[in-house]
Amino acid sequence: MNDPQRPSGDLPRSPRPASEADSIFLNDEDAGEKGQGNRPAAPAEQRNSKWIFWLVGTAVGLFVLIGLIVTVGFIFLSNRYGRNWAQDTEQASDATNNDEPVLQAGGNLLKFVDPPKNALRGTWRFDGETLVSPPTGFALLQIPVRPMANYELTATVEASTIHDCLVLGLVVGSRQVTVVCNGWSNTTSGLQLVDLKLVPANETATGPILVAGRPNQIVCTVTDGRVEVSCNGKRVVNWSGDFQRLLAGPDWEPTNLHQLYIGSHQTSYRISRLAYRPLGTTASVNVKPEADLPGRAQ
Repeated sequence: MNDPQRPSGDLPRSPRPASEADSIFLNDEDAGEKGQGNRPAAPAEQRNSKWIFWLVGTAVGLFVLIGLIVTVGFIFLSNRYGRNWAQDTEQASDATNNDEPVLQAGGNLLKFVDPPKNALRGTWRFDGETLVSPPTGFALLQIPVRPMANYELTATVEASTIHDCLVLGLVVGSRQVTVVCNGWSNTTSGLQLVDLKLVPANETATGPILVAGRPNQIVCTVTDGRVEVSCNGKRVVNWSGDFQRLLAGPDWEPTNLHQLYIGSHQTSYRISRLAYRPLGTTASVNVKPEADLPGRAQ
């Protein structure tokens, strides 16, 4: 029997069951939006997390870049200030000490040392003929002697225990350089400053060279453009280059840039011998006999 409500040519159809793909979009309001097709939209939390990661990455990159700029600027200004300071100090020392006598004869330099007059920091003293440094920090004593351009300096030193360094200050051309033995808590030896770098950061760095409880012999040789240091028969420093690359400081800058010096830090050292031997002669300095040099009252 025909249904009067349906056109005669329209056959009844059973409803198509929803597929699994269709069910994805049944409750999704964005399923029919333009450009989406059959692809589900990304959740809002996922889109927000991408922005957060991008912002954090950008902030970290900017922080690293600013840190790099500050570091480079600091190094540049430090080098410029350090070199200007070195030149000013050198000129000031030349203006006041350029006519001091140069020691031509070799011998033990301890006889020229008068601790009350020559000590720059700390209480230095003599125990018989042996010079004793105080166990305080950065003790410094100037040796009132201007060496020849080429010379050898030999020190015999001893300490019952070693906590930190002994230093020997050398004159190198118009500059000075500090030989550090067992510095940085008895771990490091070498020259400073080299290119404004402390011992651990320059090419002369080596390990401890002094041995506690026995005499140690340190030999420093200065010739044109070269500084060599040996300890107990073993060479530990062999540096060559322009002496303008060298400086005494920090912590060991003496008042007179033309004289030798000696220092210690946190350890009392006994210096029984400080022998000086000139190597060759030079015509550009004012050489005076040993009798004209200062010394201890006999």
